[in-house]
Amino acid sequence: MTLKKLSIVTPCYNCAPTIEETITSILSQNDPNLEYIIIDGGSTDGTVDIIKKYESQLTYWVSEEDEGQADALNKGFAKATGDILAYINGDDFYRPEAFKIVREHWTNEIDFFAGSCDVVKEDGSYISNQCADINNVFEILDLWGVWWEKRQWMQSETFWSKALWEKTGACFDNQWFIALDYDLWCRFFAAGMRVKQINTPLAAFRRIDGQKTDDALLVENNLLDAMKFNFDKMQPLLNTEQQNYLLGQYYFYKEIRSLEHKPGFKMSGKLGRQLKGLTALLKYPSLKHSPLFKERFKKSIGR
Repeated sequence: MTLKKLSIVTPCYNCAPTIEETITSILSQNDPNLEYIIIDGGSTDGTVDIIKKYESQLTYWVSEEDEGQADALNKGFAKATGDILAYINGDDFYRPEAFKIVREHWTNEIDFFAGSCDVVKEDGSYISNQCADINNVFEILDLWGVWWEKRQWMQSETFWSKALWEKTGACFDNQWFIALDYDLWCRFFAAGMRVKQINTPLAAFRRIDGQKTDDALLVENNLLDAMKFNFDKMQPLLNTEQQNYLLGQYYFYKEIRSLEHKPGFKMSGKLGRQLKGLTALLKYPSLKHSPLFKERFKKSIGR
């Protein structure tokens, strides 16, 4: 049997303190059929000098201005010829034997494979481990029961087939500043993705001050928008109860909870909360299916 080719893409920009660990975590896997591609966004901090140290072991690399992470990833995967695809950012790194584990578990019966992901400090010291549990269309759309309950993929521990990638457009959507992975996974599930997940750490996600994911409200809103965008396309794959729940939760966050984050906003007492809830319910009847809305409204009327 021919050994499947594994293609890894690293998008990076000004990652001089961490990029070498990323690169060596890949090359030290000593994978027998590896293709490694680096797309740098025109770094000015010494990142390019570090990449050049390893260029003889790279399949392809370039340093040029791009339009962001999605653009860099699309450039990289356009060069990829592997059967199994993955990417890891220039701040993160793979655990030893990660690729060996992927190969041991990969079969023609799956399209997507994930281990768990360690979360580490800037110096690489351990914080925690996250193991996802997402198995179907409803669960990828359920931000409340899955995503915000720490059952989601971090990203660097995931691998997918080139066939699935090509089936779903072969690109990351540049409209999603933060939710580009989430949007891709939604498209994967809509296309019938077959998933295998194991509780073994394959990669580490590094927490660094100033990361775009530090802005919790920005992350929340980007995910909510991506969820609704994909929900509208995936609705036929859901039963009525699932549709009502997801819409109810979405409108609760977008129409009621979001107000609490607005500077200077102050709810005018119990009556104000009741009126706000009733007004939102008339506008968005699906709110009656939101557990969060029902709990909030019961409190407002003293039940």
